[in-house]
Amino acid sequence: MHQFLVRYSTKKSIYLGLLFIIFINLVAFPLFPKLFFDSSIPIGDILDTQFGFSVEYAQELLNALGDNGRKAYLFSTVFIDIPYALVYGFIYSFILIELIQKKNITKYNVIIYIPFLIAIFDCFENAGIILLLNYFPDNCDLTIQLTSMANQLKWIFAVLTVLLIFIIILQKKHTK
Repeated sequence: MHQFLVRYSTKKSIYLGLLFIIFINLVAFPLFPKLFFDSSIPIGDILDTQFGFSVEYAQELLNALGDNGRKAYLFSTVFIDIPYALVYGFIYSFILIELIQKKNITKYNVIIYIPFLIAIFDCFENAGIILLLNYFPDNCDLTIQLTSMANQLKWIFAVLTVLLIFIIILQKKHTK
Protein backbone atom coordinates (compact mmCIF):
# COMPACT_ATOMS: atom_id res chain seq x y z
CA MET A 1 0.00 0.00 0.00
CA HIS A 2 2.80 2.37 0.91
CA GLN A 3 4.49 2.00 -2.48
CA PHE A 4 1.17 2.54 -4.25
CA LEU A 5 0.54 5.76 -2.33
CA VAL A 6 4.06 7.07 -2.92
CA ARG A 7 3.87 6.18 -6.62
CA TYR A 8 0.61 8.08 -7.20
CA SER A 9 1.24 11.05 -4.92
CA THR A 10 2.11 13.39 -7.75
CA LYS A 11 1.33 17.07 -7.98
CA LYS A 12 -1.03 16.26 -10.86
CA SER A 13 -3.06 13.75 -8.82
CA ILE A 14 -3.15 16.15 -5.86
CA TYR A 15 -4.39 19.04 -8.01
CA LEU A 16 -6.97 16.88 -9.78
CA GLY A 17 -8.12 15.53 -6.42
CA LEU A 18 -8.40 19.00 -4.92
CA LEU A 19 -10.44 20.13 -7.96
CA PHE A 20 -12.72 17.12 -7.41
CA ILE A 21 -13.11 18.00 -3.71
CA ILE A 22 -13.94 21.61 -4.57
CA PHE A 23 -16.45 20.49 -7.23
CA ILE A 24 -18.19 18.13 -4.80
CA ASN A 25 -18.43 20.79 -2.09
CA LEU A 26 -19.48 23.70 -4.31
CA VAL A 27 -21.58 21.95 -6.97
CA ALA A 28 -22.59 18.37 -6.24
CA PHE A 29 -23.67 18.57 -2.59
CA PRO A 30 -25.68 21.80 -2.95
CA LEU A 31 -27.09 21.38 -6.49
CA PHE A 32 -27.72 17.69 -7.18
CA PRO A 33 -30.58 17.32 -4.66
CA LYS A 34 -32.32 20.31 -6.29
CA LEU A 35 -31.77 18.97 -9.81
CA PHE A 36 -32.81 15.37 -9.21
CA PHE A 37 -35.36 15.66 -6.40
CA ASP A 38 -36.58 19.26 -6.45
CA SER A 39 -35.51 19.35 -2.83
CA SER A 40 -33.08 21.52 -0.99
CA ILE A 41 -31.13 19.86 1.79
CA PRO A 42 -29.94 22.31 4.44
CA ILE A 43 -26.24 21.42 4.17
CA GLY A 44 -25.40 23.07 7.50
CA ASP A 45 -28.04 20.99 9.28
CA ILE A 46 -27.40 17.51 7.87
CA LEU A 47 -25.91 14.86 10.11
CA ASP A 48 -22.61 14.74 8.19
CA THR A 49 -21.72 18.34 9.02
CA GLN A 50 -22.42 18.11 12.75
CA PHE A 51 -19.87 17.11 15.35
CA GLY A 52 -22.00 14.40 16.87
CA PHE A 53 -25.76 14.56 17.17
CA SER A 54 -28.45 13.35 19.51
CA VAL A 55 -31.14 10.80 18.77
CA GLU A 56 -33.72 13.59 18.96
CA TYR A 57 -31.81 15.82 16.52
CA ALA A 58 -31.45 13.02 13.96
CA GLN A 59 -35.13 12.08 14.19
CA GLU A 60 -36.26 15.71 13.91
CA LEU A 61 -34.00 16.33 10.91
CA LEU A 62 -35.13 13.23 9.04
CA ASN A 63 -38.74 14.12 9.71
CA ALA A 64 -38.25 17.76 8.64
CA LEU A 65 -36.61 16.72 5.35
CA GLY A 66 -39.81 15.12 4.12
CA ASP A 67 -39.97 12.32 1.61
CA ASN A 68 -38.18 14.16 -1.23
CA GLY A 69 -35.52 15.48 1.12
CA ARG A 70 -34.83 12.01 2.50
CA LYS A 71 -34.59 10.61 -1.06
CA ALA A 72 -32.19 13.42 -1.99
CA TYR A 73 -30.13 12.81 1.16
CA LEU A 74 -29.96 9.09 0.38
CA PHE A 75 -28.92 9.81 -3.22
CA SER A 76 -26.25 12.26 -2.06
CA THR A 77 -24.93 9.83 0.53
CA VAL A 78 -24.73 6.82 -1.79
CA PHE A 79 -23.61 8.43 -5.04
CA ILE A 80 -21.66 11.46 -3.87
CA ASP A 81 -20.50 11.17 -0.27
CA ILE A 82 -19.16 7.60 -0.34
CA PRO A 83 -16.98 8.13 -3.45
CA TYR A 84 -16.02 11.55 -2.06
CA ALA A 85 -14.79 9.97 1.19
CA LEU A 86 -12.62 7.51 -0.69
CA VAL A 87 -11.12 10.18 -2.94
CA TYR A 88 -10.31 12.63 -0.17
CA GLY A 89 -8.67 9.84 1.86
CA PHE A 90 -6.21 9.34 -0.97
CA ILE A 91 -5.75 13.04 -1.73
CA TYR A 92 -4.95 14.02 1.86
CA SER A 93 -2.59 11.06 2.08
CA PHE A 94 -0.89 12.22 -1.14
CA ILE A 95 -0.52 15.72 0.32
CA LEU A 96 1.11 14.32 3.46
CA ILE A 97 3.47 12.19 1.36
CA GLU A 98 4.51 15.18 -0.76
CA LEU A 99 5.12 17.31 2.33
CA ILE A 100 7.05 14.57 4.15
CA GLN A 101 9.27 13.99 1.13
CA LYS A 102 9.78 17.72 0.57
CA LYS A 103 10.79 18.23 4.21
CA ASN A 104 12.83 15.02 4.20
CA ILE A 105 11.13 13.62 7.30
CA THR A 106 10.28 10.19 5.95
CA LYS A 107 10.71 8.52 9.35
CA TYR A 108 7.14 9.71 10.07
CA ASN A 109 5.60 7.81 7.16
CA VAL A 110 2.92 6.22 9.36
CA ILE A 111 0.99 9.50 9.42
CA ILE A 112 0.15 9.13 5.73
CA TYR A 113 -2.52 6.61 6.75
CA ILE A 114 -4.42 8.97 9.06
CA PRO A 115 -6.56 10.40 6.21
CA PHE A 116 -7.87 6.88 5.59
CA LEU A 117 -9.24 6.87 9.13
CA ILE A 118 -11.32 9.92 8.17
CA ALA A 119 -12.58 8.05 5.10
CA ILE A 120 -13.30 4.84 7.03
CA PHE A 121 -15.30 6.61 9.73
CA ASP A 122 -17.06 8.71 7.08
CA CYS A 123 -18.10 5.47 5.35
CA PHE A 124 -19.35 4.05 8.68
CA GLU A 125 -21.27 7.29 9.20
CA ASN A 126 -22.70 7.03 5.67
CA ALA A 127 -23.74 3.43 6.26
CA GLY A 128 -25.60 4.53 9.38
CA ILE A 129 -27.28 7.39 7.54
CA ILE A 130 -28.34 5.01 4.75
CA LEU A 131 -29.89 2.68 7.33
CA LEU A 132 -31.68 5.57 9.03
CA LEU A 133 -33.04 6.87 5.74
CA ASN A 134 -34.12 3.44 4.52
CA TYR A 135 -35.93 2.53 7.73
CA PHE A 136 -37.45 5.93 8.52
CA PRO A 137 -39.62 6.48 10.55
CA ASP A 138 -38.54 3.32 12.38
CA ASN A 139 -35.20 4.69 13.54
CA CYS A 140 -33.10 2.68 15.90
CA ASP A 141 -31.58 4.73 18.71
CA LEU A 142 -28.49 2.50 18.68
CA THR A 143 -27.96 3.12 14.95
CA ILE A 144 -28.19 6.87 15.52
CA GLN A 145 -25.73 6.68 18.43
CA LEU A 146 -23.23 4.58 16.47
CA THR A 147 -23.59 6.89 13.45
CA SER A 148 -22.96 9.88 15.70
CA MET A 149 -19.85 8.20 17.14
CA ALA A 150 -18.51 7.49 13.64
CA ASN A 151 -19.25 11.12 12.75
CA GLN A 152 -17.25 12.40 15.73
CA LEU A 153 -14.29 10.13 14.94
CA LYS A 154 -14.38 11.33 11.32
CA TRP A 155 -14.11 14.95 12.45
CA ILE A 156 -11.40 14.20 15.03
CA PHE A 157 -9.21 12.56 12.38
CA ALA A 158 -10.01 15.36 9.91
CA VAL A 159 -8.79 17.99 12.37
CA LEU A 160 -5.74 15.86 13.16
CA THR A 161 -4.92 15.59 9.44
CA VAL A 162 -5.19 19.35 8.92
CA LEU A 163 -3.02 19.98 11.99
CA LEU A 164 -0.40 17.54 10.72
CA ILE A 165 -0.35 19.27 7.33
CA PHE A 166 0.21 22.66 8.99
CA ILE A 167 2.85 21.29 11.37
CA ILE A 168 4.77 19.73 8.50
CA ILE A 169 4.51 22.92 6.41
CA LEU A 170 5.89 24.95 9.32
CA GLN A 171 8.67 22.46 10.08
CA LYS A 172 12.14 23.21 8.83
CA LYS A 173 13.58 20.91 6.22
CA HIS A 174 15.73 18.15 7.72
CA THR A 175 18.98 17.11 6.14
CA LYS A 176 20.36 13.61 6.30
